[in-house]
Amino acid sequence: MTHDEFMTLRSHLDDYCTELLSTKANEYAPGKQDRLCQFHKIATLSNTTPIQALLSLMAKHETSIHDYGKRANSYNLDLWREKIGDIRNYCDLLWALILVTAEKVEEPEFFKSIE
Repeated sequence: MTHDEFMTLRSHLDDYCTELLSTKANEYAPGKQDRLCQFHKIATLSNTTPIQALLSLMAKHETSIHDYGKRANSYNLDLWREKIGDIRNYCDLLWALILVTAEKVEEPEFFKSIE
C-alpha cells in the first residue's frame, strides 16, 4: 500500500467516524446537552471517574477487536470498520475528557499550541 493509498483509506475512516460521532451525539447527548454527560452519569452511578467510566465502555470494543484478530478472515470488513471506528471515537472522547479534567478547554491559548 502506498502512502497516498493509506491516506485515502484513513480519510474514508475519518469520515465514517465523524458521521458515527454525530449520530451517537444525537442519541446520547441530544440538544445542547454536555457531549460528555453520559460518562459523568456513569461515573456517578459506578462511584468512579468519567475517564474510568469511558475506559470501561471502550474495553468492550477492544475485546471484540481481540476476538476478531483470532479469526481475522471470519469477520466482514464492515464489522472490522465498526469496531475500529468505535475505538477511534472513544479515543477522541477520552481526549476531550482529559482536557475537561485538566481544565484546558477554557484556555484559548491551549488550542493554539496544538494546531
